[in-house]
Amino acid sequence: LINGTLEIAGGTFKYNRIGGAAIIMLGNAKFEMTGGKLEVSGGSAVNAGYYGETQDIDISGGTIVCSHGANPAFGASDTVGEILLKVSGDATIEVGASDKFVDGSFTKIAVSGGNFDVKIDDKYLADGFELIENADGTYGVAAKTYVATIGTVGYETLDEAIKAAKDGDVIVVNVGEYTLMGSQSLYTGKAFTIKAADGANVSFDMSNAVTLGSAKVTFEGVTFDYKTNGNYIGLQHADTLVYNNCTINGQVFLYATNETFNGCVFNQTSASKYNVWTYGAKNVEFNGCEFYCAGKSVLLYNEGTNTGTDLTVTDTTFKASAPVAGK
Repeated sequence: LINGTLEIAGGTFKYNRIGGAAIIMLGNAKFEMTGGKLEVSGGSAVNAGYYGETQDIDISGGTIVCSHGANPAFGASDTVGEILLKVSGDATIEVGASDKFVDGSFTKIAVSGGNFDVKIDDKYLADGFELIENADGTYGVAAKTYVATIGTVGYETLDEAIKAAKDGDVIVVNVGEYTLMGSQSLYTGKAFTIKAADGANVSFDMSNAVTLGSAKVTFEGVTFDYKTNGNYIGLQHADTLVYNNCTINGQVFLYATNETFNGCVFNQTSASKYNVWTYGAKNVEFNGCEFYCAGKSVLLYNEGTNTGTDLTVTDTTFKASAPVAGK
């Protein structure tokens, strides 16, 4: 293949010589495979890198079978300025051994799809993709599912996303139950948002109190499960917390200097517990919220250095399943 483009879209092609390659690329050339089958029983399927400035190998479909183990399926020399190899789509590549996939001086290898008979090295995978073992022992490639993202950057844990967050960032969290890591240094001085991905059920296990330093955090569309209904459990020592369209199950103690709840739902089934203790918060707002309780809803109570709480309630409903004496 010299200074041009070759595409295989169907049919079966066989190469059975020892050594060499079924396709040798020279000059500025491109090889595309979208279908068909290339059977190689000797040598390589493709050898690139002979003269020229750019050579592309783009495998997005079809099947390549290399049954001669002495040569890699794809090889490259270093006499071309740029040599690119891409594997994507539903292409199938059989090479017999993990070290027979590629060899040589490729400028870039990006595998974002395909099926392989052996486990290829992770270094060949395109950014954001991972190798998955199939039930039959072969391997496929799929996009990584991240716990959280900031913009286009994915994070495998929520803690990693929080650590990377800068002022104004929005951390979008995928479906699941999580535990916020309490850390003075992780949150101090930061102002960011934690938001449930569209349609995702995101919840936080609040069995224990969590320290948020002096952060300013906005939560959107997430659920807080205060599972133990215990005392003094909440998000502690933050500067400002804003909850937009969140659900709070169980009894929460407020600690931030400023806490605002917009369009939130509070659920409490215990007759001996409240939905909320204002406790350490200085300024608290409930705007367009709904409270469901067994008689006790909000306890305006201060302790320690907090000498008072300014409470504002707007367009908010309180519904009790039973009365409580004196309340």
